[in-house]
Amino acid sequence: MKIDFKNIIDKKNYIWEFKSVPLRIWTKDWPIPSKAKLKRYTVNLKTSHKTNAEVSRYALWGLIEDAKKFNKRTYKKHRPKQWGKGKKSGRRFDYKILSDEVWIKLLSKSYLFNESGRRFHFDGNYLRLSLYKDEMAIWYLSGEGQVRFVIFPRFARVDDKFFELIGFLDGEMSKKISKTGGSALKISNAEPIIIREIIKRFNKYFNIHKNSWTASLVLNNKLNQFHEIADNELKDFWAKNVGLPKNRFTKTTLQKKYKSLFSNNGIIQIRYSNTLFFRILLDILKNTRKIIIQDKESCAAYIRGVAAGEGGIGKRGDKLRIVHIGSMDEENKIFYSKCLEKININSIQNYKLRIEVCGLRNFIILRDINIFKYIPYRKEKFIKALKNLERDYKQRTSQS
Repeated sequence: MKIDFKNIIDKKNYIWEFKSVPLRIWTKDWPIPSKAKLKRYTVNLKTSHKTNAEVSRYALWGLIEDAKKFNKRTYKKHRPKQWGKGKKSGRRFDYKILSDEVWIKLLSKSYLFNESGRRFHFDGNYLRLSLYKDEMAIWYLSGEGQVRFVIFPRFARVDDKFFELIGFLDGEMSKKISKTGGSALKISNAEPIIIREIIKRFNKYFNIHKNSWTASLVLNNKLNQFHEIADNELKDFWAKNVGLPKNRFTKTTLQKKYKSLFSNNGIIQIRYSNTLFFRILLDILKNTRKIIIQDKESCAAYIRGVAAGEGGIGKRGDKLRIVHIGSMDEENKIFYSKCLEKININSIQNYKLRIEVCGLRNFIILRDINIFKYIPYRKEKFIKALKNLERDYKQRTSQS
């Protein structure tokens, strides 16, 4: 199935572009950069237990002129601290001289995208960067007058993995918008396989590279024995198992009240710090539901994704009694129920904090769609408890 993202993103306070995107206010007195380049740099952050973390970020640079011309024009006794052309050039730029070329910093803390082959031009107000075919840009002006933008794929070929991703996000993504209107995309989980799949699928469907994410850990420190060596070992574990470079990990938070019943490695939170993308993703989550509910296989994939974060089981003795999916949001619970009904589940109870499914017939359907595919320890318990229930049912029916 091919979807046009333009059709499932609400056109609210954004401006849409399909050929180029504005980067910043420009002036006709400045030359047009001839090339774009993203350069990585590092910042040092202090963690909650007073150790250091080096985190990589990116800045967008533009090739602005030949170094010989620059030196001839500006160099007298001291090279200027910032680049600018003309006495009335307005704001000046940080610059670097690389291989006899002058590069100026156009965007600091830029998000990561493929800059190869893109062209600049001036529209009389903004310096613009060209888009590739089948891309679109969505942007707005911030309160400070700066351009905030994302470059987005126009189309995506979606499959079960896409609808699982939507389920992952509905189950595990923080949807809270801060009082100031900004927020980052934040996803937390204790299972490396789930986080690894989320990162891979954001790259596949939204062109968000793994180096665009940052990560932090939440750990139990009841014994007050945490130290820098343990921090490095844990970050090595998570970096290896979720596919993130170690330099994308920031602070580690210690909580004495926190306890995980199924992981000694704490909980990881990954973040993509782009408020505009976060708001667009909220639109996608909401508007994709009308696509999901039309198809039985899409509903099954979505439920698998939701259950990865919010699913669980209840037993009576050693036999399966219920399968539940948690949520405090009534709209979510209603949609989960509709998806379950689409896959022929016929016994669903809606409670304050979750919905529950019961009945052997329904459990077999959930087994057939592999509902706990991404939580191996829970899948094992589910299958074992279901087998005990099936055995008990056969014994009772044979006796009758």
